Amino acid sequence: MAVIGGGVVGLATALSIRRAGFDVMLIDPGSPDERASTATAGIVGCSAVIPWVDDGLWASLPGMLLDRNSPLQLSWRLADGLWPFYRHSRRAGREPDYSNSAAGLASLGLNGYRHWMALLDECEPARSLFSRNGCSFLYTTAAARLADQPNNLVRKQRGMALEQLDAVQTLEKIPQLAKAPCGSVNVVQAGHVADPLLLQQHLLSAFSASGGEVVQASVTDFITERNRIVGLETTAGRQAAGQYVVAAGVASAALARRLGCRVPLLAGYGSGLVLSQCNVKIDAPFLVLDQGFAVVPNRHGLRVAGLVSLGGARRKRQQAMLLRRVGQLFENLQYQSITATTGARALTPDSLPLISRAPGFSNAFFNFGHGHWGLTQAASSAALVVQLLSNDQLDQNIGRYCATRFH
Repeated sequence: MAVIGGGVVGLATALSIRRAGFDVMLIDPGSPDERASTATAGIVGCSAVIPWVDDGLWASLPGMLLDRNSPLQLSWRLADGLWPFYRHSRRAGREPDYSNSAAGLASLGLNGYRHWMALLDECEPARSLFSRNGCSFLYTTAAARLADQPNNLVRKQRGMALEQLDAVQTLEKIPQLAKAPCGSVNVVQAGHVADPLLLQQHLLSAFSASGGEVVQASVTDFITERNRIVGLETTAGRQAAGQYVVAAGVASAALARRLGCRVPLLAGYGSGLVLSQCNVKIDAPFLVLDQGFAVVPNRHGLRVAGLVSLGGARRKRQQAMLLRRVGQLFENLQYQSITATTGARALTPDSLPLISRAPGFSNAFFNFGHGHWGLTQAASSAALVVQLLSNDQLDQNIGRYCATRFH
């Protein structure tokens, strides 16, 4: 078995397959540059049932092009594949497709923490990085709270346990806020990871210790015969396996095209900052949804992550915006140093990943397109891939994740 891609989804997939008794080869170039996993906030299962595309998104794009402070920006150099993506997303933003996406996100996201704990049952160093003490949506204005009410209704309908907090209760929870908020909503069963990059190092170590093989290379093409893949062309020479899983994030779209499957995938670049030895201490993460960023406890201090740029990375602008916004949020924010990262998230038009057989091939599978929720959905998606490989009865309706939905 060959798993292509060594981000958090690829690592969880490789380790899950290895634990299921398969011989596994993980193929990845080994560089974390611009990988979604490097810039993730580290939250597990918080906002994970609301599709990122809705019927009103595209109408707001002209304003985003002109607003330098918008959390979602579109480069003047339009992103490759934008128009097919736009066409599919317009449909996905309307009913009944929108509800189907919310249901698919809930199936993966609300079970994410449980699947992580099962996967890491024998990997205490990785397991110890996880905490489950909730995550809040912080409302800095009354308008933001009002705008999120329909989303909170969807969250409840999909099984999220929510706790409404007023301004006083929110300040008790986050006392170092510079201004009194307009309340918050706590997702009771959400969790977070104290260091997402260290988690990936532990996953890789656990995979290697279990007998998994790691090949540091990029896959450039597939060698096929009829309806089967019989080998891979890589920068380290030819590699062969009995079955193949494509789990390479934004690079997966190009690999899928090599197999004749066109997926309307966009790279949405986001950024993250770690403020080391920060004077602000919080026990649980929170998101400022209308400003597009999250604040998360980190073992080095405080992690701030978010924003989306379509059409190209805007590292300096995003990182400056995050630093400015977190500085406005907390009173007298101080820290010793900053570590900044930017990564590309693989966005699909309907917000759902592709978890299915590769169309036309009997021994190839897809597991990519997790967008903003790679960490949340990684272990759940990996469990589904193992069921597909083993021909087991599936735990849920997997049809909504099928690659053929865009054909």
